[in-house]
Amino acid sequence: MPAIAERIAEKVQAVKDHTNGVLSSMQPGFTDEERVISDNPDQTVRLDKQFGYVTIETRKSRFLFNESVVAAGEPRGGKTTLVDGLYEMVDPSENIVRTSVGGKVRETQDVVGFVGQTEQANRDLDKEFRDKLEFAAEGGPLVFGDGHLAGFNAREIPGVVTVFVSAEPEVRHNRLKDSREISYKEAEAANVMRQVGNTRDWRKIYPDLRGKKANPYNPDAIDRKTGKPLYQIVIDTTTSKTPEESRNQVLEDLQKRGVAIRVEQTVFERVKVSPFQYLSLVWEKSVQKRVERSLETKETTRRKLIPAA
Repeated sequence: MPAIAERIAEKVQAVKDHTNGVLSSMQPGFTDEERVISDNPDQTVRLDKQFGYVTIETRKSRFLFNESVVAAGEPRGGKTTLVDGLYEMVDPSENIVRTSVGGKVRETQDVVGFVGQTEQANRDLDKEFRDKLEFAAEGGPLVFGDGHLAGFNAREIPGVVTVFVSAEPEVRHNRLKDSREISYKEAEAANVMRQVGNTRDWRKIYPDLRGKKANPYNPDAIDRKTGKPLYQIVIDTTTSKTPEESRNQVLEDLQKRGVAIRVEQTVFERVKVSPFQYLSLVWEKSVQKRVERSLETKETTRRKLIPAA
């Protein structure tokens, strides 16, 4: 048995030595010849010089921002998902604060959400949100935030882009139904109760929100003080196939406004794989080279057979 184990170990070592010999003959660093095909078009898997390791090279687009971005909208319209998506696209060098009024409320309340909040609690949440935006305007970290009154709270604060996010009622009710595992009727009632309750409570606290034109749930809402629209960007997520689609639409708009700047980033990750996986990649690359050489030979032969014009 020890002799068999030794022979197996020798064969494994011979394979490793051969593979390392092939790799060591390659030019230093990564070249196109070392590229291994990946299913992800933005990703390249490269064989490492050391046996059993590969380097995954991923190309990513990230963005630099020069203004804060806040989103408001109807219950389950998709504002939190949108801002989360935008935040994921921020370049790591950026210092941006992520805040969510709804997130703070959902930590302690049920489906109905804001309904039942005391007047003082609403005021405190709004003040905290405004304080962060004002600090950003004074040179502090930019803010990516969401909340039903995000547009209203951002008024008169420079350097803030306001976004209104909406969706058809049926879509919003189904989103709540699926996330809470309740019936459609229950979801519809909860969304309507929340929207009506919020509007009633806000108008008691802020007289400027009274009237249809000033209603923050109106995408065309006008600020009574300034006479300007509350929202600079309006997006309907009803027809978006994925959250990324809505996010990309807003990113495109922000780029046109000069608020977002795209930067290309390449991330390298060195990963250890099993000997079988590593040798499979070596074999795949070897076969790929043979196929390419075969095609080149056939093309050369074909050209020789075609008489010159």
